[in-house]
Amino acid sequence: MEFIQQILAFAITLGLIVTIHEWGHFWVARRCGVFVERFSIGFGPVLFSRKDSQGTEYCVAAIPLGGYVKMLDDSEGELPDDQRHMAHTHKTVWQRMAIAAAGPAANFVLAAIIFWILAMMGSTTVKPIIGSVEPDSTAFHLGLTEQQQIVAIDDKRVTTWGDVSQALLARMGDTGQISVQSKYLDSNYVYDAEYDIDRFMSGEQLTDPLSEFGIRPYRPKVAVQFASVSKDYPAYQAGLREGDRVLLTNGKVSEDWNEWAELIQSNRGHTMYLVVDREGEQFDVSLTPRLDNDGVYRIGVSPVLPKYDDSMLIEQRWGPVAAIGRGITQTWDMSVFVLESARKMLMGLISTKNLSGPITIAKVASTSVDYGLQSWLSIVALLSVSIGVLNLLPIPVLDGGHLLFLAVEAIKGSPVSQKIQILGYQVGFALIMGIMALALYNDIARIGH
Repeated sequence: MEFIQQILAFAITLGLIVTIHEWGHFWVARRCGVFVERFSIGFGPVLFSRKDSQGTEYCVAAIPLGGYVKMLDDSEGELPDDQRHMAHTHKTVWQRMAIAAAGPAANFVLAAIIFWILAMMGSTTVKPIIGSVEPDSTAFHLGLTEQQQIVAIDDKRVTTWGDVSQALLARMGDTGQISVQSKYLDSNYVYDAEYDIDRFMSGEQLTDPLSEFGIRPYRPKVAVQFASVSKDYPAYQAGLREGDRVLLTNGKVSEDWNEWAELIQSNRGHTMYLVVDREGEQFDVSLTPRLDNDGVYRIGVSPVLPKYDDSMLIEQRWGPVAAIGRGITQTWDMSVFVLESARKMLMGLISTKNLSGPITIAKVASTSVDYGLQSWLSIVALLSVSIGVLNLLPIPVLDGGHLLFLAVEAIKGSPVSQKIQILGYQVGFALIMGIMALALYNDIARIGH
């Protein structure tokens, strides 16, 4: 059941992003007078198709790993005189550049719209207040202590733990100085600290930037009681249900959820023995935590949500007009982050093990659906930005490669030779296949970890 959910989440999420991307090419192509023969979502055998009044075939194919827009051109033979004006190859270089750029542009527009919607929906989140600091960590050397609130990183204001994680990820692989501003909740005095970093967080696959930085968020003490129990996970299979409370784990008293969650990780997949209370009746349960694709051991339960003091919470919500700026800013920041991450990976500053493929995307999409609409929309926006940026890289077979050839044509006044274009496409195809193979290998390695 979980596998089916992951496949559906992957198909819907990627299908939406690909459809918007190809629609961008399609929309601009039609406005440039190009006849579009086929608009396809997916590759391989056609599952569904229909034609519109202008003769364009719309189809959904069996392999949901992309899509394409097939335009009329003369690559397959000479066109009749009455069709030449509708061919992509007979449009001006500027029109062809607009068509090539329209796909990534549509992805950025989709992301900006989603971030705009999320900004108007708003959320109540916990301020980035430190619960503990790991000895000899970067945070420790910065002088950060528990009960401090992080207010800025590298002079960029942060208001949530998400902001903190994003600011830390932006420095991944860097050498130089990192600065952090912090304060105590009952004070307005801001502490400013700097620390030298050398290839910051550039080791193996990064799963949690906060723990790599050396801090744990503050959380109120929470009883080990289940708000929900997910099917297809060890807890449900062992008979645990919503409302159950764990009293003992491996013979020791279980009083705090955070400590209990750490115990699950340190147990590293060995069988755990629990004493559980259900409405006053106690019973014994044994179960074995499962290692998920992200490298975290889970048994499939969630806690009763802790109650934070109002001073520790922040409500963020923007009006329709202010949310436009928020949406554009988030899209830009995420685009820069993706581009910088690609650069750092290419230069060897961060590990290629951080590269993810379809299995991880399916897992993340499925998990985001479980957490609700806002979580899923966030993933769609992030993936849409990623696809938009990566498609603009100057690699033949990608939109950026087409734009590169067209830019050369605009400068020299004639198209790049067919021989060079074919060679470029062969190299580009080999490069993309290599990247996809590496991403898939990382996915499989995470499963077997």
